[in-house]
Amino acid sequence: MSSAVRSCAGCSPLCPRDETVERGSYNPAVAEARSGLLRKPATWLALFLLADLIAQFLVLDRGWNANPFLRVPQSDADEYWSWSERIADGELISETPFFSAPLYPYVLAVLRKCGGGLLSVYVLQTLLRTATAFVLFRLGAARFGRPAYGFAAAALFLLLGEPAFYAHRVLNSSLQLLLVAGFLWAAHRADEQRTSKRLAGAGTLLGLNLLANPTVLLALPLLPLWLGWRGKQAWRETALVAGCALALVAPAALHNWVATKDSPAGPELILLSAQAGVTFAHGNAEKAFGIYTPFEGIAMERERQNESAYRLAAEATGKEGWKSTSDFFLHQGLDWMAANPGAALRLELRKAAWLLAGQHYGDIYQITQEHNDPNIPPPTHLPAAGLPTGWLLLPALAGGIALLARRKREAVPALLMLLLPMAVVVIFWYSPRYRLPVVPAACLLAPFGLVVLAGRGSRALGIGLAGTCAIAAPLLGFTLRPDVGTPEEPTALDPADVWFDVPAMYQPEYERHVGEALMQMENFPALALERFQRTVELGGEQAIVREYMGNMRVDLGRLIAGGGDDAGAAREYEIAIREYGRAIELNPERLYAWLGRGATLAFLGQIEQALPDLRRALEIARAEGNITATAYLEGRLQRHGG
Repeated sequence: MSSAVRSCAGCSPLCPRDETVERGSYNPAVAEARSGLLRKPATWLALFLLADLIAQFLVLDRGWNANPFLRVPQSDADEYWSWSERIADGELISETPFFSAPLYPYVLAVLRKCGGGLLSVYVLQTLLRTATAFVLFRLGAARFGRPAYGFAAAALFLLLGEPAFYAHRVLNSSLQLLLVAGFLWAAHRADEQRTSKRLAGAGTLLGLNLLANPTVLLALPLLPLWLGWRGKQAWRETALVAGCALALVAPAALHNWVATKDSPAGPELILLSAQAGVTFAHGNAEKAFGIYTPFEGIAMERERQNESAYRLAAEATGKEGWKSTSDFFLHQGLDWMAANPGAALRLELRKAAWLLAGQHYGDIYQITQEHNDPNIPPPTHLPAAGLPTGWLLLPALAGGIALLARRKREAVPALLMLLLPMAVVVIFWYSPRYRLPVVPAACLLAPFGLVVLAGRGSRALGIGLAGTCAIAAPLLGFTLRPDVGTPEEPTALDPADVWFDVPAMYQPEYERHVGEALMQMENFPALALERFQRTVELGGEQAIVREYMGNMRVDLGRLIAGGGDDAGAAREYEIAIREYGRAIELNPERLYAWLGRGATLAFLGQIEQALPDLRRALEIARAEGNITATAYLEGRLQRHGG
């Protein structure tokens, strides 16, 4: 038997002391001869991936006509979809610098240019998920010299709930995951043979990662940890990798320079995104508790958020410019941390808890709620919403440390791709999407970490160590997550104590989001109204929700009137007027609540009552700089003689 595959006597076939692990080699012919059931790994992998792919397509088929989230992108998803439409229509350069990773919307634009729609996006992203699993199989088998490690990495990835869920949303997660896995594979190939071609390939994949996730910029200064810092050869290799990566970033920087050339601050050198400081302020402030926390003065709506942040920073500093806006909010967060070191430390620990045990919260989509919704088909084929991502992190850290002890520099790329997303969560705030890029490295390293721990000391001790590492994050979540009962029978609890990942806390927001999606689909006003009423019943009353309820009552009135029931339609219009009034009570600055009530009163012939509302709506529209609403209201008031 070749010494390249010799294991310690009596050890597991996954023994971490196997010389194939030490040397990172993988001989497929020898592996097939020794692998028993996996005698033909490629065949078993193909069957596994095919079964998962079919299951994913069946979920997509069931949900396409029954899940409103598939037809109506929300928040960031809506922004990406609108952005890609503008690019497809020829707007290659925006009026502002990038505020999000730019690669994904340009990929969507190519798809749209080829005639693809939302369904095409979901099909493509499903295929990207399958491709990621395949790359992880190849990488795990090659890095650790055993096909079983490759199967473990691919299986873990396919069992995770978040990658499966986000494959059917207009978000860049699927693209990010494939690019991270691709970079790790390219880095492994470069470790096998340090040729210029392979190093350039690794640099190119790193550059694509930068365009899909700007936080990967933090990896560039750390390249010498991988490629070395002694000798001219090491620095030439570092320069080659970094140069290829930055060459791909250059068009984004040029876009931002051109986009800002006519701004008050003049052209600004922004490599990728201009939003880091604002994001930092959202996660590091007095009221922050680890997830997205609104910052006073900054609009929550995605389309208005950056503009309002710009105005606020300009008013506070007297300086205009996107870089100065980011710097202003960065210092807001840093100043709060410096003035409140104890609170800042507690906040960082909370972020770490979210990182490891966060399972139910979503800053856009609520995976748990959607899986539990009886009126919507499950968004994935995985039971219980799939395996939580955070549960892999501690085993993956153990695997990364063990690999570093054995392979040193060759372990650096995987550790960087593991630690950088974790650092982003702790530095900024927890979002499942901020954590998600950790997945390829975590799936690669977690099986190795558990095997290494299981091999420590006696069998009982090793299994105990591995088991403790595996269940630590679930136990943390169980300990921190308080019992708040059910929405129907809530448990009395101080709201200040309910800070960690309680599904019931997100139910009102979830119901509102379903209602918003249904509201934008044809012939669903009654279903949307039910969701908004449920939102209010669960304690999620907001001005915008009442405004939506007014809109739905108007739509129902039109449908009823179309059926010949004028009296029933009039009742709906009267209810709509009351809903708009409640929205105005909750927020007197709601432009469209004033407009909605005024327009409804005018439609009912109550012109005298409608004119004050329309005038107030015009005042708000002018103050907000809403040109479209201003023109409409001026024309309407002129027609009514007001």
